[in-house]
Amino acid sequence: MEAVPGGRWRLADEGINSDRAELAVASACPSGSPVLGQQLPDADVSAGNSVPDGDTLILRDSDPSTLDPAMARETGSVGYIMQIFSGLVTFDESMNLVPDIAENWETDNTGTIYTFHLREGVTFHDGRPVTAADFKYSWERACDPATGSETAGTYLNDIIGAVEMLAGNAQEMAGVLALDDHTLRVAIDQPRAYFLSKLAQPVAFVVNRDNVDAGGNGGVSPMGPDLSG
Repeated sequence: MEAVPGGRWRLADEGINSDRAELAVASACPSGSPVLGQQLPDADVSAGNSVPDGDTLILRDSDPSTLDPAMARETGSVGYIMQIFSGLVTFDESMNLVPDIAENWETDNTGTIYTFHLREGVTFHDGRPVTAADFKYSWERACDPATGSETAGTYLNDIIGAVEMLAGNAQEMAGVLALDDHTLRVAIDQPRAYFLSKLAQPVAFVVNRDNVDAGGNGGVSPMGPDLSG
């Protein structure tokens, strides 16, 4: 597990124990990698013992119902997913929309064509580079009726082809084109001032197709992109 800009964490392996409601995450570990999935004795917490700021984060919570960005619909799951996965854009601590995996972007003079330029050096935790094609796959997976996403229709519906996919009338989103590994072009149905903010939602996050396919049940394990490079 690694710290990344913005104070978020990326899980570096699939070994998260979802049966544990308490996680101890060492954020200052001079001898090696931070600890993931360490369950602390109840007495340590109930006694009110404090830990040095910056050393340990204790999360006491019920298990998330899903770690799949396309399927998250309640705050418990979203809270975890926002720490594991990433999208093109995100909100900073002041709720300003800022770049995330997208280094920058521009729109055409109609306000309906967005061209995103992805950051170099962003990889999934298996080491595979994150590409524009991964975003196209992730969004089309979310809009595939077989996935059963309850949020894709709210946050991705402005993109040309999303409504048709959600209805089962198309096999791909015509408005999403990977021009090359680091350039993603997105066409929306009309100018919408709020469109970029929708892309900060979990359903618009990128997932690793290899990880999804290996899941067997179409699910996603916590293998989001690594932005620490």
